[in-house]
Amino acid sequence: MNGHPTWLARYTIRACGPADVQVLAAMRRRWAAEQAGESIEDDGFDQRFSKWFERESDQRVTWLAELAGRPVGMLNLLVFTRMPWPRAADGAPRPSQWGYIANVYVEESVRDRGIGGALVSAATGYADEHGSPVSC
Repeated sequence: MNGHPTWLARYTIRACGPADVQVLAAMRRRWAAEQAGESIEDDGFDQRFSKWFERESDQRVTWLAELAGRPVGMLNLLVFTRMPWPRAADGAPRPSQWGYIANVYVEESVRDRGIGGALVSAATGYADEHGSPVSC
């Protein structure tokens, strides 16, 4: 295991899709409750979150961290497509997209274990593969 603790072998980072909307909404609820210090009742939240995810899915890529199969973290990369640029003076193409890392959350009980860093690595790796500079 390359010197990593046993728990590290049990976490995975994966890209999300429409089937993950309920999991992501539940994680967002936990995040809000953590910030508020109490549970927040909002009957319309799941529907609003689902509509947001559907609307944003063509310009966001979302990753989920799971520890032993349980969701414990998330991150999304907002991909901005720029107005096209002419080539640079040296003839090199200019990036047509850039990414903005957003909505990073890792449950408090598993923080400081590298999960947040692994989520950021997934996003920056994706951006590198697609030629998109990244900012936070």
